[in-house]
Amino acid sequence: MPGPAPTSVLIQEPSLTQVTPSSNTSYGPFAATAQGVEKEIVLETEVLQVPLTTRGGKVKKVVLKNYKDHHHQPLTLLDEDSSHMSLQLTTSDNIQLDTGHLFFETLNSSHQQVKGTESAQATFMLPVGKGQYLQHTFTLSGQGYTLTHGWEMVGLDDIKAPITFVWHDLVKRVEKDIKACRNKTTINYYTAERKFSQLKERADTPQEQQLLDPIQCVGIKQRFFTAAVIAPAQAFTSGHI
Repeated sequence: MPGPAPTSVLIQEPSLTQVTPSSNTSYGPFAATAQGVEKEIVLETEVLQVPLTTRGGKVKKVVLKNYKDHHHQPLTLLDEDSSHMSLQLTTSDNIQLDTGHLFFETLNSSHQQVKGTESAQATFMLPVGKGQYLQHTFTLSGQGYTLTHGWEMVGLDDIKAPITFVWHDLVKRVEKDIKACRNKTTINYYTAERKFSQLKERADTPQEQQLLDPIQCVGIKQRFFTAAVIAPAQAFTSGHI
């Protein structure tokens, strides 16, 4: 039985504007990263398991170990079949790229399990040329449910503004009562001006909204669980949900 309708979040990096994907199949200076062998790295605590993947340098799955789904299995909040996160960017040659399909390099081990004040970390690097790379770093604390994601570009002067963070999520069904799940699922957001709002939970037509003010947090909310992207230090300039 299907779950709620797909949700989509596009949020923009500070001082940048939205990128529209194209069908251009050329990878330009990123051509060497278009093919590779996928490697999985697992960061884990007593309550959370987060497999990461070198394909896209991104989160592959989020498992809440202390909760069960309607099949009495550890609750998977999102996985590679339901969720796709990436950066969309444009080169100086007007080649538009989605980093979620490129292969990153990593020197990390395949599994790190921590607890208490410990933390696990995985770093992914997308090499472009000498002294040129895109890097993602994920850090998971031994306590709580927060995965920290930092990223930086080094020597990539030929990358144009804007850069857009994109999150497409076909919300997974995590409870037996599918009707209640659908009736309580939506996207909510919190602006840098400390205003909280959301799309309608129930409507006869698809809901969408262009967010013109800086955004501090965007969350995909179900009845009991929310998966969110939070920008604590510097807000995203705008977005579309």
